[in-house]
Amino acid sequence: MTADRPARGKGTYHQPEVGLPAGYVPPSAALSVERQQPLVQYPFPLRAGLDVWLRLPRVLTVGEAERLCRFVRGLAREDPS
Repeated sequence: MTADRPARGKGTYHQPEVGLPAGYVPPSAALSVERQQPLVQYPFPLRAGLDVWLRLPRVLTVGEAERLCRFVRGLAREDPS
């Protein structure tokens, strides 16, 4: 028996959540947000032979679009040519 684990049959042990990223939203909370504002799926031909899908709110503000652009730009790497 450890300090954070009760003796067998003496209660419930809950594994602490470790290593979750900052801003983590549990799936149940994400679903409730989706129900409040439906998302639309948009196909986007990224390059030849590769289509990706974006799931975005039905109403997207200019500020949100600019923020999304900055996020995607931060993921990009220079072409290896």
